[in-house]
Amino acid sequence: MKPATRSRRLSMSTSPFRLWTEDAVGYRPDDEVPEWQRWLLKIGVGIGAIAAGALTVWLAGRGELPRVPSNIRTMLRLEDYTRSANISVRNTMPPFLALPGDLGALSADGTSITEIEEHELSGVVCAPTIAVLVRQEFPGYYDQIPDDKLEQAVLEKHPDYRGKLCALPAWMDVTPHDIIKYEMKPLPTFRASVLLWAAFAVAAFVLLVLNVYYRVLVPLAESHAQHQTPMSSFHTSGRA
Repeated sequence: MKPATRSRRLSMSTSPFRLWTEDAVGYRPDDEVPEWQRWLLKIGVGIGAIAAGALTVWLAGRGELPRVPSNIRTMLRLEDYTRSANISVRNTMPPFLALPGDLGALSADGTSITEIEEHELSGVVCAPTIAVLVRQEFPGYYDQIPDDKLEQAVLEKHPDYRGKLCALPAWMDVTPHDIIKYEMKPLPTFRASVLLWAAFAVAAFVLLVLNVYYRVLVPLAESHAQHQTPMSSFHTSGRA
């Protein structure tokens, strides 16, 4: 009988973690597996683990950072842009939309950003003064009235115009203070979440391969060895 050369477990340690690891991969003695197959397994596991990790980093790293203020590199509010505009600018919305960056709306608590399609604001009028805003909303009606008198008359009849900068549609639940142009920070080379996913992928790959090896290939090698042993005994007895 062939003497056993390997213990039933990887070690005689009583560590629960090590014993759980052996059970997780279905460990059993692999004395019947040829040495060249063991080396092939080691090489395959090494190359496969590296490939799994690299592929996961590549796939997970292709996304973008969450659209939150902490990940923004630059930000300009429509309100600030309009207030600082020259009085000669009749409508600040077109030049604001032409600025580089993405268009969005900052949430009321300032924790998230909602994307806005440019066409939703293309027809909106914004102006640095109430007089200019009213003239843009109603072209040709108040051109002969001085700015100060027009503003006074508008506020007397429509107090809600006080501080108003843009004629936003009623269905848009945002204000010029919320509407922003922003640029996201570039993706970092390595992110903790991506590295964690890569580690998980490597562990899953190694666990899968070892399960196939110990639960499928090793039993096949044992079965093949058991069929070969009686034949060898028969030939030995015949020569005797």
